[in-house]
Amino acid sequence: MPLPRPVARAAASTAVALVAAGLTVPAVTVAASSAGAADGRSAASATGGSVFVWYDDAATPADRAVARASVSAAAGTTASGAGSTTEVVPVPAGASASAVAAELRSQPGVRFAVPDLRVKRDAPPDYLGSGRLWGLRNDAQSVPGLEQQGSVKGTFNVDVDAPEAWQTTTGTRSTVVAVIDTGVDITHPDIAPSIWVNPKPATSGAYRGDVNGWDFCHDDATVYDADEYYESGGVRELNDLHGTHVAGTIAASNDGVGVTGVAPGVTVMPLKAIGTKVNGDVCGSNEILEALMYAARHGAKVVNASWEIEATTTRDRAELDSIMTALGREYGMVIVAAAGNGVVDEDGNLMRVDIDAALRAQAAGARDVAVPYPAASTASNVITVAAVDNRGRLASFSNYGRRSVDIGAPGVSIWSTAPGVLSGGNYDQAYIYEDGTSMAAPHVTGEAALLLSKGKLPAASVVQRIVAGRKPVAALAGRTVSGGIASAYRGLRPWSALLASGTSPVRAGRTAVLTARLVDGVTWAPRAARRVTPCQRPVGTSRWSCGKPVVTDERGVAQLRTAVRVPTEFQWRFAGASGAPAARSGVVRVRTTR
Repeated sequence: MPLPRPVARAAASTAVALVAAGLTVPAVTVAASSAGAADGRSAASATGGSVFVWYDDAATPADRAVARASVSAAAGTTASGAGSTTEVVPVPAGASASAVAAELRSQPGVRFAVPDLRVKRDAPPDYLGSGRLWGLRNDAQSVPGLEQQGSVKGTFNVDVDAPEAWQTTTGTRSTVVAVIDTGVDITHPDIAPSIWVNPKPATSGAYRGDVNGWDFCHDDATVYDADEYYESGGVRELNDLHGTHVAGTIAASNDGVGVTGVAPGVTVMPLKAIGTKVNGDVCGSNEILEALMYAARHGAKVVNASWEIEATTTRDRAELDSIMTALGREYGMVIVAAAGNGVVDEDGNLMRVDIDAALRAQAAGARDVAVPYPAASTASNVITVAAVDNRGRLASFSNYGRRSVDIGAPGVSIWSTAPGVLSGGNYDQAYIYEDGTSMAAPHVTGEAALLLSKGKLPAASVVQRIVAGRKPVAALAGRTVSGGIASAYRGLRPWSALLASGTSPVRAGRTAVLTARLVDGVTWAPRAARRVTPCQRPVGTSRWSCGKPVVTDERGVAQLRTAVRVPTEFQWRFAGASGAPAARSGVVRVRTTR
């Protein structure tokens, strides 16, 4: 496929583009004076029409009215049902969406406010044929190369170890994964068994009839539109291919036919938030945020985010990060983000983006640097995924970042499900290759779903476990946090988590209480009747002194009461046992006062 032409977009501080992160959507800010389109697609910029607002739980209708009055706005539309804490507030004529959002953030009762941001869609690949799931199991077989050109022999074991992970679990239907994307063909035989069925679909209100999810672009319960096309380079493209492909990589049935997902036993909640509205406008960040809230309130614990918001201001990114963090802490939601697919320079050359460098440039005052989001998120429940090919090489289009991109996953020539309309209704042929970090992210989403199928881990712990269980790959060393690719098998291996806390400060010479909690690192179940050893050292010294072991109770908890005369650091240690690997806690510092 030809590379898309460069995109020029307005340099206003609120301009943000939402990109479905397949290979063919890279863009770069070129000029401040115009907004063009790549491959015939609509350019992305702030719509300026509305602001998504998340209120405090205790905010009253009067509080909302006061907040709207502060910006001279009329009553908005409730974004997430009757009694919801979210609302889409219209921007008064002549006002700036960014200024309205900033003013709303300052009002009592308002938690977050984000201006609506337009969507720049992805173009699907143009190849239909047979292929193999090297991303799940790589036996050094050959697969088509990037953009399905030629044939490339793979490197053994460059995969996510899915068959090995299935010896532990293939996932449970109670684990719900939200695919916030274009639509999903829920009638595809490889996807249909995994599609979410709402146990209590709404009979009235905002989401009436939401049996299988919701279409936030058209505001209806039809999560797949077989007749929704768009123009790309003079060619009509099917909108809902992208979401269907992503859903298949996550949870297609392991039935010996077609393809298999990384977590074939989990449930997929299709939430359509990328496409075109009834009035012809493109869907924006309002739809994405509404979909996130819907997913959280309907029990989804993992979200696949194969899209990109090009946040041009640190203020916008900080507000979005606060929302992501709240979703993790309050709803236990893990968000798996595609790293993004680089930019096209003025000469038409595709260039990877070092997200760390982009963040530094933006911090130094550069106004023409687009930082992809949520790829650059600092929220502990967000994990960012780069793409590798079947030889373990960083894909030529994949963004990277030693501090900002957590891990890699297969993202070149990924074979997955396609809508049946593309094969004339013959689902035996409804499969397709696609390239992009959009295709890498679902592999990690599948691993997160497998982990959550084994136990109720905190969202941040799921992210930590995926990173810790990575499979080292030389090409990712220094380019990602982990220096490796995801491995569902390694992520599910037994391990121990040892958590520590303590009272601080204490008066010099008085007793401090140090607490340890030993749990299974996969299921988060307590490890009772295990011996953990407390160690301590004065602050500023290097040598640890360890005391007598303490046995954990039925909650996996052990305590130490000890007099502390000077500022002291404590650490708990577990030597390990059969089926329970060794572990050390983090260091707890106890300060002293007079």
